[in-house]
Amino acid sequence: MKTSRVQDGLFREFFNGIPYGILILDKNKHCLSANSAAAQLLGISRRKLFASKITELLRPKNGSDQDSLWNVILRKPAKEFDFRYERGEKLLEIGVKAKPNFYPGKHLIVLHDITVRKHAEEANRKQAQMLDLANDTIMIRDLKDRIIYWNQGAERLYGWNRKHAVGQYVHTFLHTIFPEPLRQVLEKCFRTGHWEGLLIHSKRDGSQVTVSSRWTLQRDEHGKPSAFLEINNDITERVKAEEALQRAHHELERRVVERTAKLSKANSRLKALSARLITAQEEERWRISRDLHDDLGQILTSMNLTLERALRLKDSTKSRNLMKSVLTANLEARNRLRELSSLLRPRVLDDVGLKEAIETYVSEFETRTGVRSQVALRCRNHDFNDAASTNIYRILQEALTNISKHSRAKKVTIELQVKNGNATFKIKDNGIGFDPGLIKMDKTLGLLGMRERAELMGGDFNIRSSLRKGTELFVSFPTEISDKMHSSVSAGQKISSGKQS
Repeated sequence: MKTSRVQDGLFREFFNGIPYGILILDKNKHCLSANSAAAQLLGISRRKLFASKITELLRPKNGSDQDSLWNVILRKPAKEFDFRYERGEKLLEIGVKAKPNFYPGKHLIVLHDITVRKHAEEANRKQAQMLDLANDTIMIRDLKDRIIYWNQGAERLYGWNRKHAVGQYVHTFLHTIFPEPLRQVLEKCFRTGHWEGLLIHSKRDGSQVTVSSRWTLQRDEHGKPSAFLEINNDITERVKAEEALQRAHHELERRVVERTAKLSKANSRLKALSARLITAQEEERWRISRDLHDDLGQILTSMNLTLERALRLKDSTKSRNLMKSVLTANLEARNRLRELSSLLRPRVLDDVGLKEAIETYVSEFETRTGVRSQVALRCRNHDFNDAASTNIYRILQEALTNISKHSRAKKVTIELQVKNGNATFKIKDNGIGFDPGLIKMDKTLGLLGMRERAELMGGDFNIRSSLRKGTELFVSFPTEISDKMHSSVSAGQKISSGKQS
């Protein structure tokens, strides 16, 4: 007993100045001595601590067997074990470390009050759980840009788990592409305390993502910078959509410019055509007026004079002969009038249809010029409306007129075909040809008129030729569009007629 008191005195003299609790246990885990810090921490007197068994004082948090746990503690002196201790109404968290057999048959036990630390750790754990629930990626970097925190949102986005990410230099790890030099980004963040911008990062699979990144500079209790909080929001799809929209906008602008240029060119062509048509109309009127005056006028004048002579003659035989000459002149006048009428409107289209009209006109052309002609018509008359039939017939007339005047051709081939709602019209000769580069389409009334007729049907007009290799004229157009155009024109005419009535 005396020895114990001596030891306790020495113990108190040596350990009472230490701020954490110290206990001395015997081999049966009874308390032989305790310093003042241990008594204060446990809330009981040092006298009551003496001879108390440690397994009765401190109970483990998980409710495991006391003796077994303390046997483990005394075998693992370097590890700290956590205990919960009820001191009155207050629940403490106590950390325990042991130094077994620091003196023969004696064990040194060190007690720490870790309540505040444990509460902070629990608060941090709950805060980390809340951060893991966020869809955004959240990371914390030290001042050397090494990752010290990596939430589950970052794991989901980048494909790297926390174990791989923590400790990595972030900009090398994610292959960051900055909108401006990193030096300027850091300078602004240190100066203002935050930075925002778009970054491009690489994921674990090598693909890239665009993120809206927000950095906040964290400071310690002394106001000194301590870390960076970085929050990233994946906006890859939004950026792609914006880029696609921008491309579509540029494409639309390009098409508008092209379309405007085409419309301007078409408008110029229409103005030129209008001017040429007015001139041609006046020339045609002059020609028809001349034909009426010279041909029909002379015939009618001759008939009038003959009739006057016949009326003055008393010889019935001579009078009858003069009347016969009048009938002959009348027939000639009717034929000439029919020719003029055909020029103004080909009645043959109304009488027999487009196919027969083409065959008749080509036959007359062959008889008149001696040019051999081959016709292939793979279509039906009702494939074309009135407007399309007239346009095709007029193109044929103009093309054959040009061939007879300029080509010196010996043979011409005409093809008209309808297939799958599209019509193609070809006229080819074996004449001397010409260089298309030397022909200005908007200055040649015949070619310009044929092109305009093709475009009126919603189609295309092309002409191919080379010297000594003949010329091929090609027109293509959709028959459905020409039908709709004809329906619209007809409806407009009916409405107009209704208003007039």
